[in-house]
Amino acid sequence: MLFNMEKCKVMHFGRRNAGYNYQLDSKSLDEVSEEKDLGVTITCDLKASQQCTHAYSKANKILGVIHRSIVYKSEDILILLYTS
Repeated sequence: MLFNMEKCKVMHFGRRNAGYNYQLDSKSLDEVSEEKDLGVTITCDLKASQQCTHAYSKANKILGVIHRSIVYKSEDILILLYTS
């Protein structure tokens, strides 16, 4: 099975990690500090702050769209839109 070099990345975990440069077929692999896989953001410090920030930002954008586009804002309609 062939590997796609653009999809192969290196992430170093831990404070004492030496951070070696890894190669595949004599080409250096890209080093990343965060990567998104299956909708979950994984960072090199394994904290969920980036995941929470992305979720908050996305939800805030959707709420802004709802607020700007809905003229008649009854409680029932807003609850239905917020939960969907």
